[in-house]
Amino acid sequence: MPPPHVALSAVSSGLAAPAAPDARLAEVQRLIEELTGQAPPATRSAAEWEAAYGQVIDVLMSAKEYPLPSGKRTSGMVVLDQIVRRAMNPEKAVQRAALVRAMLARLEKSRDLNQRVYCLREQAVLGTDESVDVLARLLADADSTIRQYALAALESNPSLAAGRALAAALHDTRDPQWRIALIQALGRRRQTSAERVLAELASDPQRPVAAAALLALGNLGSAALPNAAEPSPPRSEEIASARTHAALLRAERLAEQGNLPAARGVYLHVFQTAQASHLRCGALSGLVRCSPAEAVPQVLEALAGSDAVLQAHAARLAGMIRGKEAASRFRAALPRLPARAQELLSEALSAPQ
Repeated sequence: MPPPHVALSAVSSGLAAPAAPDARLAEVQRLIEELTGQAPPATRSAAEWEAAYGQVIDVLMSAKEYPLPSGKRTSGMVVLDQIVRRAMNPEKAVQRAALVRAMLARLEKSRDLNQRVYCLREQAVLGTDESVDVLARLLADADSTIRQYALAALESNPSLAAGRALAAALHDTRDPQWRIALIQALGRRRQTSAERVLAELASDPQRPVAAAALLALGNLGSAALPNAAEPSPPRSEEIASARTHAALLRAERLAEQGNLPAARGVYLHVFQTAQASHLRCGALSGLVRCSPAEAVPQVLEALAGSDAVLQAHAARLAGMIRGKEAASRFRAALPRLPARAQELLSEALSAPQ
């Protein structure tokens, strides 16, 4: 097998022309071995780490193939993935930040879409404060693919500044689809600082935007969420459905926070007012999770109703409610239930617990 630097030169493309000197390729090969854990790490300053990562990124992003010590070959990006994973070690904070800065520099100067997307994808797992400014600028990039990947990277970024950048972009755009994408990202981040703007957008005249804002408020567990029982404007089934879904999300967040009485109140309201089977099923499940014993009347109500989907779901939930008192109440109600409900409930109660 030829020396590593010769092999690297032979399989790489996209390097400066004329070809880089053997000494430079040998240095890059040594860095790759170090950064993939095949050689002991050197001691470097933050700037030196950034320069080292920059050299390696330039070569590996352009390398169609890379020679492994075993003699096999792989792509340069596979090797770069190994380097990224090692930099994610919590004990390598300086290296991680240096790698982020090196990737951001290549991201801004590259015109190759695949390379830019790769750098953005890695920002989603590596980036913190140091990547926010660049990613925020890319939310306005002319290329929609770059915008979407920048959005995903900011959504995953744990920095508070990332949430502020998303909220600022939402404030600045009027494109409905982009607004919805930003709203959804803020909701998934549970960005409480965006609650005010989301509450304003919950009454936006564009119904898809308003629906997205309602769901995001629900995901935040926001008290600013409009009541699902409030009358909706004509022909706004989409908004009515979004309000109910958002209420279920809010109840889930309240339960996660330990506020079970408040969560139960929301679930009960949805169970009593929703029309769709799946929404009432979700609310009934929430009632059982919050307080199984207190949910027995609602389970019996669902069993006695005419909604076959809800009826079957209630029977499954009845089998999950433990305790002699609940079992006694279910058995006492059996004769008064419809025949199908009697069959379902009997089967649920007889199943081993």
